[in-house]
Amino acid sequence: MCIRDRVSTQSTGKKAAGDELQGKQRYLGDIGAAIHIVEEKKKPIGHFIVFVAADGLITFSYHLTAKDKTSAVTFTDDEFQAKKEASQVTMTFNAIFKSIVTETVKGKVKLTNTDGTVTASFNISSVKDAKVSQPFVVTLTPVSDPKPKTKHMYLIDPITRMIAKKRSNVEEKEKEVRVSKMHMQSTLSAALLTQDRSTIDRVQKIIVPLREKAAQQSKISSELMAKVEQVERKIRKLKHRGQSNKHPLDAMYESGGAQSYLHLPDAEEHIPVVRPVEDTYCDWLKAKFPLKAGDTLASLVKPPSDPILSKITDPMVLDTMKYLEKVDDWDMSVFDIEKATNGNALYVTTYAILQKLDLVSHFNIDDRTLRNFLKAVQSGYHPNPYHNKTHAADVSQINYFIMTKGGLVDKCKLSKEDLLGGVLAGTIHDYDHPGFNNNFHTRTNAYLSTLYNDRSILENHHCACVFEILRLPQYDIFKTLSDDQRRVVRETMIEMVLATDMGNHAKIFSSFRRRLSDGQDWHERRDDVLLALSMSIKMADVSNCGRPKFLYLEWAKNIATEFYGQGDAEDRRGLSVSPFMDRNKDKVDFPKGQISFMNYVVVPMFEAIAEFLPPVECALQCCTENKEYWQHLE
Repeated sequence: MCIRDRVSTQSTGKKAAGDELQGKQRYLGDIGAAIHIVEEKKKPIGHFIVFVAADGLITFSYHLTAKDKTSAVTFTDDEFQAKKEASQVTMTFNAIFKSIVTETVKGKVKLTNTDGTVTASFNISSVKDAKVSQPFVVTLTPVSDPKPKTKHMYLIDPITRMIAKKRSNVEEKEKEVRVSKMHMQSTLSAALLTQDRSTIDRVQKIIVPLREKAAQQSKISSELMAKVEQVERKIRKLKHRGQSNKHPLDAMYESGGAQSYLHLPDAEEHIPVVRPVEDTYCDWLKAKFPLKAGDTLASLVKPPSDPILSKITDPMVLDTMKYLEKVDDWDMSVFDIEKATNGNALYVTTYAILQKLDLVSHFNIDDRTLRNFLKAVQSGYHPNPYHNKTHAADVSQINYFIMTKGGLVDKCKLSKEDLLGGVLAGTIHDYDHPGFNNNFHTRTNAYLSTLYNDRSILENHHCACVFEILRLPQYDIFKTLSDDQRRVVRETMIEMVLATDMGNHAKIFSSFRRRLSDGQDWHERRDDVLLALSMSIKMADVSNCGRPKFLYLEWAKNIATEFYGQGDAEDRRGLSVSPFMDRNKDKVDFPKGQISFMNYVVVPMFEAIAEFLPPVECALQCCTENKEYWQHLE
């Protein structure tokens, strides 16, 4: 063994070709140097280097950066062999050099520094059996050469040769080029990001005030339209007064089609009017769906091949198609579609889904009859703050998402009849809802509560009204179905709509959890398929709690408005105000109500459905974020 400051007086470590220690060149010489950056408290303090010097000596060096001091030890091949024997290491030199290089590069070498004397401890592992190892310790002593010479000899020179070796390797060169390109791209992206942020900050100062002004104008416009519709409803009410001496419900059933029915004295009468809808929306969708092989929803905005449709440049139609590109997504906004279609989101969304699933063609449904039916159903929705046609469109799309992208169609092997009934159930599930819940009907002894014996009052009414519409030929979309097909579709629609009664939630949910624990195939029994479809529409009906916050808060505002309307009516009647419906306690009660509803109803149901259908798990994260919104306000 020799210290480097005495190397000039000794013979070099070089041997004749073939006599060199095995593994020395392969594991150490060919890489230039093995380097370990020594850290203390995650900060670099020095370098430990193992290398073969130009004169062939096996060299271990340790350079302490802060003090600029170096410790080292060198071995000729004979000295290294003697060191091996003295250490009682029986492994081959291949194993020794491989282990030294590996432990150095990976930082596994154990280093202790006592006043400049450094001890490096290695575990020499067998090439054949990595579990077998032997200790090998090297001691480095302080070097007395002048600092510039020492630093060059034990630090700069080995690092330089290691870099040169790497660059001479083609693979390393390519890797270095890739790393350099990545670094350049990263630097460029960072610079562009800084520039973009500056632009955004500048533009936002202009946009934010304009956006606030637009929101105010939109609110004023909505209020004016609501007043116009209110006047129109009063005019229609005057026209209808005295036309029949029969009970309103009997008259409605006999007349067929979308009819007016006064549920309660507290509810403003809604007289359905089928407003004309631009055919272009449906013509465009009919030409696009079902998608051709290789097409995606992104192709919706591209004009169809039809020569007439291809000339359409109406921004409302193009915007609608842009928003419908997200029909397969959990975060689709029906509010955007409602604006783009001038209040026809339910009509357009349901039509798009039926065409996309190829159900219209499969059942040979007359296209004009379908459009008539969807217009009639849409017209039957009251302009309530929450239970309105926009909510129906939202539930229809999410129910479709759960059945298709959520995986229900495969899990339960849904038939075309199941899909048709499932889609339509979402569309009709709140038809003719007066904006007052079942409990209010029961407490006020309303006619419908007597008719349906206080059992799923509104849900029964929704179904009964829609199936009365279907009695007339111009609305009968089922006329091409066989008797068996009609029975299955009707059964599916009724089962799903009745499942939206929250009064039956505990019963339905407990049945689902019991069935979920059985673990058998869900498609074998009809009752299981209907139970799964019921859970789909139940999740869709309260899905706003698990949607992105920008959608959830809009729905939360709407439901609060409707709640307070019922609370006011209860107060006028001298009834106790229902929980969370007292507008005088809105600052405290409403956030608590939303949190409680999520904790005890929404989250347990979403968790169980996510176990059944993993793709819908995304709703849980959104639900957590929405709940935190209210918790921060408390």
